[in-house]
Amino acid sequence: MRFLVLFLVFALLAPPAFAQAADYRQTVRLCPVEADQTVPPDFDRPSCESVPLDEVDPQGRALWVELTIDLSDELIASGDPLGLYLSGKMTASAWVNGQRIGSNGTPGVSRAAEIPGRIDAVIFLPRDIVTPGENTVVLQMSTQRGLVHLRNPLQWVAVGPFGDPARYLLRAYWPALVTLGIFVLGLASFGILALRGEDRWASALLAVMSLLAAAQLATETLRGLWSYPYHWHDWRLVGLVVFASLFGTALSALVALKAARLATRARLIYVGAVGAITLAAVLLAGGFDFKTALAVLIPAAAGVALSGWGLWRGHKPAALWMAALAALLLVFRFAESQFLDRHFYLLVAAFLCALFAIQAVSFSRERRQRLAEEARARKLETALDLARERTSPSDIAITAPGRMEKVSTARISHLSGAGDYVEIHTEDGRTLLHGGSLGALEETLPATFLRVHRSHVVNTLFVTALEREASGTGLLTLSTGAVIPVSRRILPAVRQALGVVAGAP
Repeated sequence: MRFLVLFLVFALLAPPAFAQAADYRQTVRLCPVEADQTVPPDFDRPSCESVPLDEVDPQGRALWVELTIDLSDELIASGDPLGLYLSGKMTASAWVNGQRIGSNGTPGVSRAAEIPGRIDAVIFLPRDIVTPGENTVVLQMSTQRGLVHLRNPLQWVAVGPFGDPARYLLRAYWPALVTLGIFVLGLASFGILALRGEDRWASALLAVMSLLAAAQLATETLRGLWSYPYHWHDWRLVGLVVFASLFGTALSALVALKAARLATRARLIYVGAVGAITLAAVLLAGGFDFKTALAVLIPAAAGVALSGWGLWRGHKPAALWMAALAALLLVFRFAESQFLDRHFYLLVAAFLCALFAIQAVSFSRERRQRLAEEARARKLETALDLARERTSPSDIAITAPGRMEKVSTARISHLSGAGDYVEIHTEDGRTLLHGGSLGALEETLPATFLRVHRSHVVNTLFVTALEREASGTGLLTLSTGAVIPVSRRILPAVRQALGVVAGAP
């Protein structure tokens, strides 16, 4: 399948004059390479056979292959230097119309005899040896190294203007590279949220998914940046499947956590079951493109079912997860015939953006719930403090030069800073002087005391009125007749605190 992908990429994105490729429907002659054989054989000998070009497989052996490439008058008359482009898991030497033009590595009948070629290579093709119409190309090829056996190791044979093959591949990959920014942003944003404890597990999973998508994209586009030795191609393909499988595992864990809210044990069972099914499908599937797609699509399909179950149980956010996962499957289904490598990443990027939006909605809802719970907790705490102060007022120690006195906090109406001292005002109109800072003394006071200004702390039990002035500051009136200024910056917080106090039992 990959040779078809590359064929479409070159045909759609390369200049028109470049698309002079071998027809993969043609029948070619194939002969084994005999020991020390350095020139093309007689392709009519009994040991040779005719096979379709897309079934040529040099893996684990050395072959001679004879094929034809039809060149247009336009390409021949263009005046540009020409090149024979070879892409695939192979080492190859090339002859065109009976003349040897060069090689990509050195083919060999054994691993020791072979010098591996590049996955994508171009060999200079002298213009005077080609003609418009059919041209005979003979390749001596071998593939003596590799991690896995590929279904279609020969991907591309073409004649076109001489240049770097990677630039044509990069033109196919660059639309997918645009999505790298989305993946990096997701990694940074949700990584920070996870470190801050904001929905820690969901944020961590989204950060991991962004990282895996970025790693898979980097691995995919590596071929457009560097023409590596052909035997490294297997590791690249395996890496793509591994990254996609880990992405699918993280997706399963996220769906189990957010869409169905499964308990920890049930979540582990679900992720393990989906992972086992995905692993079996990936191992049995043919073609690495299909393996990579299955590694994401099976967890997505399972996620749709689990989200539906969560919705049936009354978990409303599951509807958003179900919609996002179903959209992923539908878009893949209808774009399957055009599912090039770049489309996969555009689709994953769009899916991640949908998950980011869902998670943002979830963050907002959970933050509101948390703030409401904290407000209720503060209200309860204030009510308990008020009850304690009424039944058993606490005392504070007031120190001044030459004396120390204990005063009940229930008798204190407010406190004011006065340089290195604190003025303590009581309900009977007395003013006591305390040696120390207002901040240090504030820490010893019960929760019924509220700091309303840089220099003033009031006992909320004595507050009778709060007024807002035109300047934005406020004035607190106490039952003792004292009027205390309220800082504009903390006026809303004071109003809220006083509301809590007023509503406390």
